[in-house]
Amino acid sequence: MAALSGQGHRTLAVAWRDAGTPCRVAVNLSPLQIRRHGFVHTLTSVMRETGATPDLLELEITENLAMNCAGDEIDVLREFRAAGF
Repeated sequence: MAALSGQGHRTLAVAWRDAGTPCRVAVNLSPLQIRRHGFVHTLTSVMRETGATPDLLELEITENLAMNCAGDEIDVLREFRAAGF
């Protein structure tokens, strides 16, 4: 499965918002996405632009990534936490 582009994120977020009843959605993040420069900014921007709130989005990482997190990945996870995810 290919990673979503910025426009793909927006399309899904708008469809989710327009569906009506808000519900919590879980999204699997790939190691490639976690390591992509600016990914936290992209995702928080999409959420802000579409009116979606971080409390309705559960970000999941693989066990492999969790067990082998380096400093950069941990920093990204902390950025997500600071942004309300």
